Amino acid sequence: MTVIQDTPAVSGFRPTRQHVGHAMKLLPLARYLPRHPLFLGLAAVGVVGALAWRNRAKIAATARPLIDDATARGQALRDKVQAARTRSDEPTGL
Repeated sequence: MTVIQDTPAVSGFRPTRQHVGHAMKLLPLARYLPRHPLFLGLAAVGVVGALAWRNRAKIAATARPLIDDATARGQALRDKVQAARTRSDEPTGL
């Protein structure tokens, strides 16, 4: 196993045979991208999904008040419709 040391950015990066081998394995994919742009879209969704998974606690904390507000508004609307239906025998159109 290789030990990675803290080095300044990319200044000391030297590609190894392993890096070149990985790049060569991905090269055929570049041929298919113009004909099948779905691959590029899937890669973008994968990157966004990975970032969302990493930040899921922060996203949940931010979204919780919005979800609670929407739940309260939905319940209020449901109660309002139920009250309107019980007050009259005519259909309300909902």
